[in-house]
Amino acid sequence: MTSPSKIFAFDLYGTLLDTASISTALAKCLEVDSQDATLSHKITADWRRYQLEYTWRLNSMNYYQPFSTVTHISLTHALTQHLPTYKPSATTITSLLATYNALTPFPEVEKTLSTLTQDPAFSWVIFSNGCHAMLSATIANSRVLRGARCVSVDDVRRFKPDPETYRYLLEQLGREGDPASVVLVSGNPFDIVGAGKVGLETVWVSGGADWCDGLGRPRRVVVGLEEIVDGVRSWWD
Repeated sequence: MTSPSKIFAFDLYGTLLDTASISTALAKCLEVDSQDATLSHKITADWRRYQLEYTWRLNSMNYYQPFSTVTHISLTHALTQHLPTYKPSATTITSLLATYNALTPFPEVEKTLSTLTQDPAFSWVIFSNGCHAMLSATIANSRVLRGARCVSVDDVRRFKPDPETYRYLLEQLGREGDPASVVLVSGNPFDIVGAGKVGLETVWVSGGADWCDGLGRPRRVVVGLEEIVDGVRSWWD
């Protein structure tokens, strides 16, 4: 059987799954009324921001905590910042963390992955900061992603964009000697820059935003994942 010429490694959180989709569940748990609906959006945005900041800090300190723990402490950080007198119950926290393992896929995900699956020239995996427990729960909860192969940074106890995480991805895919045959697809600029420094091809899902990162640039830019389906042949034929 011929090996695929390109392997697409899709970031999960913020690329395949909409991290902002948890805002509705957050508003329900916090019993936020319609007049304060923006509060749940602000907490959701800061939850994600602190989640990433904690991973970078942990990398800098050479100290590892699973992404499930990082997600927990970043949630409590965001809640404390916005609602300093609010003391969420353990049940509320557990419910929100479980909901994080059932985030909504972006609308174009199903078509994109289905098209790549049907083309023998390409294959795809999920490459994520998520620990194995989170990834297993997420895949089980998602009809679109069910059965997907996942590569987790949990195995090397480092987070993106540490170079070791991308080298581990290449090792798992058997492409250590050919990093350009692996295409990192991500909506996160830090992920794009990190992968590019190790030699991977990169596709940034911009969502219509301008590139601002000063440490590197993506090889390709798409507004949405559906453009990968349209461009994949012309890019590498």
